[in-house]
Amino acid sequence: MPRQTFLPQVIAQQIESFSFYNIVGGWNDSANQSFLRDEEISDGKNTILNDDKVWTNRGGTVTSGQFLGDTTEILGLFEYLKPTTGARKQIAVYDTDLYVKSSGDEWTAQAQSLTTNKRAEFCNGNDKTYFTNQYDSVRNYDGTSWTAMANFPVSGASSSQHGKGLAFYKERIIDWNTTAIPERVYYSDAQAETIGTNNFFDVLEPVEVCVPFYDYLLVFTENYIYRIGTFIFTGAAFEPNNIQPLPTNLGCIAIRSAKQLGNYVFYLSNKGVCRTDGHSSIVISDSRIDNFLTSVSKSYYSKACAGTYKNWYWLALSTSGTKNDRIVVYDTIRNVWFPPITGVEVSVFMQAIESGAEVLYGGDETLGTVYKFNQSGIYDEVKSTDYVTGQDTDGAITASTTVRKAQSFQLSATSEVTRVGASLKKAGGTTTGLTVRIETDSSGVPSGTLADSNATGTISAFTNASYIWKEVSFSTPFELSASTTYWLVIQHTTEGSGTSDYAWGFDGSSPTYSSGSYASYSSSAWTADADKDLLFRVYVKQTIEQYITTKGYYLGEPQYLKDIKKVFIELSALGEWDVEVGVNTDLYDGFRVYFVDMAANTPVRGSSLTRGNFIRGTQSKIKIFIKTGSLKGRLTKIRIYKNKIDENFEFYGGEINFITRRLLR
Repeated sequence: MPRQTFLPQVIAQQIESFSFYNIVGGWNDSANQSFLRDEEISDGKNTILNDDKVWTNRGGTVTSGQFLGDTTEILGLFEYLKPTTGARKQIAVYDTDLYVKSSGDEWTAQAQSLTTNKRAEFCNGNDKTYFTNQYDSVRNYDGTSWTAMANFPVSGASSSQHGKGLAFYKERIIDWNTTAIPERVYYSDAQAETIGTNNFFDVLEPVEVCVPFYDYLLVFTENYIYRIGTFIFTGAAFEPNNIQPLPTNLGCIAIRSAKQLGNYVFYLSNKGVCRTDGHSSIVISDSRIDNFLTSVSKSYYSKACAGTYKNWYWLALSTSGTKNDRIVVYDTIRNVWFPPITGVEVSVFMQAIESGAEVLYGGDETLGTVYKFNQSGIYDEVKSTDYVTGQDTDGAITASTTVRKAQSFQLSATSEVTRVGASLKKAGGTTTGLTVRIETDSSGVPSGTLADSNATGTISAFTNASYIWKEVSFSTPFELSASTTYWLVIQHTTEGSGTSDYAWGFDGSSPTYSSGSYASYSSSAWTADADKDLLFRVYVKQTIEQYITTKGYYLGEPQYLKDIKKVFIELSALGEWDVEVGVNTDLYDGFRVYFVDMAANTPVRGSSLTRGNFIRGTQSKIKIFIKTGSLKGRLTKIRIYKNKIDENFEFYGGEINFITRRLLR
C-alpha cells in the first residue's frame, strides 16, 4: 500500500472576541496579569472610579488663602469647631507661627513665636481647639485668642514634657508621647484642662497615636493596639485588665496616617495599610498595591499623612524621603484602590465643612501653601515664577502723588495665569484699595496696555503694618506666552488724591531674579531699575497627566499567537484622548506598544510619535472601532491617556476582536 502524505489544513478564520465593561475592581499593580481579576486595571495615574462606576479623572487642586512663605512645609492644618455656636475657622502652622483663616481668603498671623519647623497636631474639645508640637507649650484657641497652657500635661512642663499628639475622649483631653516618657498617655480631669498627678497610664512601647473610637480610646504603638474603655485607674503601669491589647501585631508607625472612617480606623503599619474595628486588625493593601508600597522605603513611612473625603481614605507617601509625592486612595465601601495621584505634595490633610459641604485640604510639603482638592477644574494651580526672599527696602505706593510700582517677569512655558501675589504692607494714611494689572512691555517698562482684558483685579483695603502676602485671583484665567516680558503693576484704585500709603517690599541689595526687574512710576513717567526686584508670585494652570491601563487579557493558549483585528472603545470625553493598543508576545506585563497607523481625517488617527491614536470627544458617549492591522500577540491591553488642561473623560470599557490561526495535521 503506498505511503500517504498529509498536507497541513488551514482552519477557516473565525473572529473571536471578549469585552471589558465591568471595570470596577480598582487598581492592582501585580506584574503577572494572571493575578488580576477581570474587572481590575493594571496601571493608572490621577484617575478615580466615580459614583457611576466608571473611570474618570481626579479633580484639580487650587490654592486656598495667600502664600505664607517659601522656606518650609505647612507644619499643621486643622479646622476649629465650636459646637455650641457652629463657628468654624481654619488653622495652619507655618515656620514659627500659627495662622487663622476665618473669612475671605487671607491667613492672619497669630504671633505665637513657635520653635522653628516643628510639626503640629490638634484636637477640638470644650468649645476650643488645642495645639501641640512636642516642644512648645500646649495652647488652646477659643475662636478669638490663644492661651499657653504651661502646666499641661504636667506641672511646669518643660520642652521634654510636651506631647506628640492630642485627642478628646469622654470630655477629657488626651496627651501622649512626651520626650521624657514616650510610652505614657496623660488624660485631663473631665470637662477640664487640668491633669491630676496620677492622671496617666503607661503601655509597653512609645505611643504613636491615640484615636477616640466610639466608646473606646485606641492607643497605637509601632507593634500593638491597646483598647481603653474607662479611666477608673490612675497612675497605672500596663495592666491587661484595664488596658486591653488587641490580638494583633499590626501597630501604627505614622501619627498622621490614622483616620476613622465609618466603622473602622485606617492607618499605616510596618506591613502595609491596615484597618481595625477596635477588636482585630487586618492588612487591606495586600497584594494589590504591593509593588507600589515596596517602592516606598519603610524608613519614610513616618512622614505619611492621611485624610478622608466621601468614603475614600487618602494616604500620602514619600518615594524620596524628603516629601510626600504620591497619594493612593482607598474606596472603603467598594474595597478597591485607585492608582496614584501625582503632581501635588502634601504634608498634612484637613477635612473641613464649607457651606454644608465636605472639603478636603492639603498643606504643601515644601512651600507655605494650602490648597483644596477635588475642584471642578481639571488642572493643578501651581507657582510658575516668583521672587519671594531678600526684602530689604520699602517700595512706596502713594495715592496723592500717583506713584506705581511694577515688576517684570517671564513664564518658561505658555500658560493660563490664575492668580498673582505680592508682599505688601500698610505704611500710613487713610486706607483705600489697590488695583493689580498685568501689562505688556514697552521698551523695558510697562506699556499701560493689559496683556489680556481679564488681567486685572483688586486688593481690598487692609491695615497690616508688617509685610503680608496679598493675592488676586483672576475671575477668568488668561494665557500668557512663554519667554515674553510682562509687567505686574500695582497702583491705588483711586489715584491723585488722599493720604493712603502702601509699600511693596523689594530686594535692593542683591536681587537674583533673572527673568525680570523693577520699575517705578511717578511724574507721569516710568523709570526702570535693573538692580532691584520686587517680591511677587505668579500662579498658572498645570496639566494633570491622566491615564488608565486595562489588565492584560490573554488571547488563548500560550502556544498560539493571535491576530488582533479590531479594538472597540467606549467613552465620553472632552478634547482629544490618546488610545494605545499594547500587544505582547509573552505572558507577562511588558506593555510593548504597537502604534496603529490609521489614515488621516478618520475619527481615530495614529502616528509613531509620543502617543498612538487619539479620540476626539465632545462630552457625548463615543463608540469607535480601531483597526489594528492584525497585530500578533498572546496578551493585549488598552491604555487611555490625556495630558491637557480641562479635558476630561469617562471610560466605560470596550471589546477586542481577534483571530486564531492554527495548522492541523
